[in-house]
Amino acid sequence: MNLGTPFGAFLDPVADKAVAVNNLGKWKTATQMIALTILLAARDGSLVGAGTLAYSGVLLLYISAWLALWSLVVYVRKIWKVLLR
Repeated sequence: MNLGTPFGAFLDPVADKAVAVNNLGKWKTATQMIALTILLAARDGSLVGAGTLAYSGVLLLYISAWLALWSLVVYVRKIWKVLLR
């Protein structure tokens, strides 16, 4: 699409070089993938304990959402210090 703004062009190198990526995003992605796999498996009604599987999948999705928010807070706190310089 090649969409961009001068502000985005400014922030991209700052974000890439000034703030190291943390592992929270990787954990979030992993929990999302596991949760979705579990939820898809839980749709099979012939499985014993499908309800427990569904509950586990939803719980992992909530954990994933919490990790996303935590990662956002960590990132914004780091980048804010750089932007205020």
